[in-house]
Amino acid sequence: MEEKIKSSKTKKTLIISLCVITLVFVCILGTYAYLLTNINNDDKQQAELNTGTMHLRFADGDSTINKQIMLGETITKEFTLENKGTLDAGASIEWLDIVNGYMEGSLTYTLEQSETKDSGYTEIIEKTNVPVTKTAFTTTLAPDLEVPAGKTYYYNLKITFNDLPTIDQSADANAALYTKFGVSETSENRSYSLTIDLNGGKLNGVSTVEDVSIKNGVTREIGTPRKAGSKFVGWKIIGMGSTLTDGILIMGKANTKLIAEYEEGSASEILSKLGVEPIEVTDTVPDFSAATTANDAGVYSMEDDYGISYFYRGAVTNNYVKFAGLYWRIIRVNGDGSVRIRYDGTSAHANGTNTTNRFTHTGQTYNANHNDAKYVGWMYGPAGTGASTSKAQAQTNTANSDIKTLVDGWYKTNIVDAGYSESVEDTIFCNDRSTPGSGKYGTANSTYYLYNPAAWSWSLSPCNYNSRANEFILNTSGDLNYANVHSPDGAVAPVINLSSEYFKTLKGTGSMSDPF
Repeated sequence: MEEKIKSSKTKKTLIISLCVITLVFVCILGTYAYLLTNINNDDKQQAELNTGTMHLRFADGDSTINKQIMLGETITKEFTLENKGTLDAGASIEWLDIVNGYMEGSLTYTLEQSETKDSGYTEIIEKTNVPVTKTAFTTTLAPDLEVPAGKTYYYNLKITFNDLPTIDQSADANAALYTKFGVSETSENRSYSLTIDLNGGKLNGVSTVEDVSIKNGVTREIGTPRKAGSKFVGWKIIGMGSTLTDGILIMGKANTKLIAEYEEGSASEILSKLGVEPIEVTDTVPDFSAATTANDAGVYSMEDDYGISYFYRGAVTNNYVKFAGLYWRIIRVNGDGSVRIRYDGTSAHANGTNTTNRFTHTGQTYNANHNDAKYVGWMYGPAGTGASTSKAQAQTNTANSDIKTLVDGWYKTNIVDAGYSESVEDTIFCNDRSTPGSGKYGTANSTYYLYNPAAWSWSLSPCNYNSRANEFILNTSGDLNYANVHSPDGAVAPVINLSSEYFKTLKGTGSMSDPF
């Protein structure tokens, strides 16, 4: 089915027709739904489940649901929860080994409770999505159902196959729901399993599925996984009550599974267009403790804030781009598929060419003032010449540095006003003002594509503050060095990110004579 189902009536007719066709294939081929009807049949004889003094009994004598539900249909599972003890007690009802092949939101459930069988029902769980999972999974259906001593409460679990007018539900035609039900102790002080599925990615160098046991309410920091050629877009959470905000998981009252989700293909498609085979960065490849050599020319892969990025290193000659009538060199393909490029002149220049034409400006300060740590920032706070009173204040993005004002003006004239801004991606740049670690510093190097002895140029990275603010620079001998931010001799080579969609439209081979 490729056409979108536009009306409820048409959708209903089509879904029913598809289900009839599916049933024919079930009889002949043994489809997914057929297989479900032939597993765990022994559970159908289990009418009562127990934990402590709490007894869960099913009205139909069956502790499972195993069914293809029709569009618009609601099925009801009736059960009782009896407290046979002398003290008030509680229990949690669980979906055991649930397999739900329907789309997210197609199946929802409510739970009603009453002290009598035939009347007085109150909805205690409002409309909630049935967990979607193609592999058997256990999670909580209803946590902490309290029943007084000696009492029996009655429950109606209602599961509905919803008509979603704005969504194509044709994928639900072959779907089925299978689950067993379980009863367990209340959630207080209980531990639940947390499964972290990286879905083909890596987190802290590890790619295996992690299973841990965590108590309800406990918090855990969840990192950001990376996957080659893909952009991480978030975690899918399966499990009642667990929440994940700003990378912090608060464990809910159920077994919980986190599945990493990605946007596939952007970076890998760009790599294919570039015609390069990236080399994975390891502890020894490349050797960052040494300057580049002719043999280091190539594309290497490592993690960034979006996924796996691919950066050019050494004296490469296949990373030329012509954009906005100007010449640029590709620095890297970002993890989201955007392409980071650095200005390299109004004409194409060979590696090592000694010319100031490879810069947009020369003889520029980074900031006119230098007597405060705030002046190492691309932006800083407070505005004006007043001293910052804390590291946090110095790192607020309140005022522009002098060099940012300069570059912003150049960008407006040459990119925005020239009609090219739609092709530029808003992608993260790093002006990291945290405490620095070691970097390769002070080693002359002329065997890489950014080397230009015509002038030293400003970087975006702060170096230190030692009674004056200092910024890292790319020196005329090709080494990483630093300069006082008010030094008047710095050159400027802007860096921007082209969107992957735009870059895919470019022709060429990336050479100096045939740039992308």
